[in-house]
Amino acid sequence: MNRSFAVLAVLALVAACGAGPGVPDGRTAGARCDAGIDEALREWEKAGFSGSIAVSTRGEFGCLAGYGWADRAGGVPVTPETVFGIGSVTKAFTAASIFALADAGKLSIDDRAGSLLPDLKGPVAEATIRQLLLHTSGLNGSHGRDHQPLDRDSAVAAIGGLKPAFRPGTGYVYSNAGYTLLALIVDEVSGSGYREYTASATLRLPGGGVAGGFWNGEPAAPGPRAVGYLADGETARTGGFAGPHWALDGNGGLAMTTRDLAAWTYALFSGRVVSPASTRVIGTPGHDLGGGRSETPGWVAYDRSVHGMPFLTASGGGGDVGHNAAVAWLPEREQVIAIASNGPKVSAGDLLAGGPGHRRR
Repeated sequence: MNRSFAVLAVLALVAACGAGPGVPDGRTAGARCDAGIDEALREWEKAGFSGSIAVSTRGEFGCLAGYGWADRAGGVPVTPETVFGIGSVTKAFTAASIFALADAGKLSIDDRAGSLLPDLKGPVAEATIRQLLLHTSGLNGSHGRDHQPLDRDSAVAAIGGLKPAFRPGTGYVYSNAGYTLLALIVDEVSGSGYREYTASATLRLPGGGVAGGFWNGEPAAPGPRAVGYLADGETARTGGFAGPHWALDGNGGLAMTTRDLAAWTYALFSGRVVSPASTRVIGTPGHDLGGGRSETPGWVAYDRSVHGMPFLTASGGGGDVGHNAAVAWLPEREQVIAIASNGPKVSAGDLLAGGPGHRRR
């Protein structure tokens, strides 16, 4: 469920998007993509890609299309309106919730977790919000399986009981538990609870729309859902898990269309989800990962040395839902590329990385 990937194919997709007039995708009414990108993606479809893509520039969509099957047995094609679980891309939304609460004066990102969540025990109580956002809190391992019924109090106890990899602020290890702890803090300080706050505040789009919802439980992402397929060909979980959901809340669990993911990403980085000051913090490299990459709150930043242009990326998937999602923000072009997939042969992350078999850290 990690989010770091190469961006060579992102550059190729972006270049294709500006190559000429759009052409309609016959299976998706109203969806248009440049002929070059459509041709490339149809070749990936032949190789096993099943999913959707959305590309926008300054908030205007230049490409919306679906490829492959949302439901093989039912003969239902993927369209731009197909809903996918976005896995660890959820972390970008959790980070935004934290910054929105900071904007409202309800917390500071330099507050310690234990001061905001009094029932939290263990070494992680001394970690700051900033350290949790950047995966430098020392939290290691998992506090629960993805579809394990886990209530709030049990999640707090499980996270507090994890053996740390290092003292807060002295190292780096990617942590799902850290982002669930951030969601528990949102739950505690928002006044409305994690899920309610996410739906009513963080997922709101300019103009009054809402960017999806949750794959399991309420408020659910509206719209037709893609069936997920695993490597053995069996369908994966379809969203009926009753919960409680604190094994995934905050670190995964959101679902939406690629159109909504792209629209929300543009809204975030144009300063319409959190304050412009908070937007700058989210987009500024925070922990050096080496190789021109840095962790930022909810994202990974690539500097100009990697491919000649800065990027921020988030990706997630690989769980038993059978979906994968990846999104890239190109600030110099004010451009967003969002891709989601529901099959194992060519995932969204594979596509942006340049081919099947890519492994993320």
